[in-house]
Amino acid sequence: MEVDRRSFVMGMAGSALLALGAPRAALAKAWGGAPSGWTLFLGHSEAAPAFARGVRSVLARAGCPEPGIVDAPGGPIAAHDALRAHVARARGRRWIALVDDGGAALFQELIRAASGWLLARGSHACSRDASVPLRHLWVAASPTWSARTLLASSLMGTRSSFALTEQILGGTESTLPPAAVRNDTRLPGSADWVECVGQAVAAAALGLGAAAAPAGDQRFVHRAARDEARLPTWRLATFVADL
Repeated sequence: MEVDRRSFVMGMAGSALLALGAPRAALAKAWGGAPSGWTLFLGHSEAAPAFARGVRSVLARAGCPEPGIVDAPGGPIAAHDALRAHVARARGRRWIALVDDGGAALFQELIRAASGWLLARGSHACSRDASVPLRHLWVAASPTWSARTLLASSLMGTRSSFALTEQILGGTESTLPPAAVRNDTRLPGSADWVECVGQAVAAAALGLGAAAAPAGDQRFVHRAARDEARLPTWRLATFVADL
């Protein structure tokens, strides 16, 4: 199969992505230019409020305009026709999306069918029965969209053990968008792990994690002295995409 700048590279994530219960990733391209605006797609009714807080806090801190909200509590499956119409009108915008496992493949396909650029994909799971309650996998098209350092530093505030794997599929060079040329890359921090994920995904969408992002696979495990007793046991998928 010939792959050009608008093609998606299918089946690139390995067993670590499948272990989180998510379909294989499809990613393309390092950088599509500065976005004309931002869209926040919220396709998980329970996790949406905390995720949106995290995303909006980082975008506001970076001086970005308020994102347009596409709220679909039932996910991409229930809102398929409306979501397809939003995608068709979203040219030039950068999307940050939160969906559940069931809607992840459909959302990915909608972006692909619209000839969009899928820049990064995250899988996030919480289990009270696991030795490491929080597990995260981030797959990025290039180091520009790295989230490893950003997410790890943010999750420290949850006081929970977590494992984080990042796969960088592209080369070592990064071309940062103008909004990401900042000296201060610290995230606000939160005790809510979903809000932390929202912060890290938004920061990755700005290119703020690129400086410390070698190509290849990176793994990080943190064991907290005391795990939080009550964590929402959700399985989430997140996306950063240009349309």
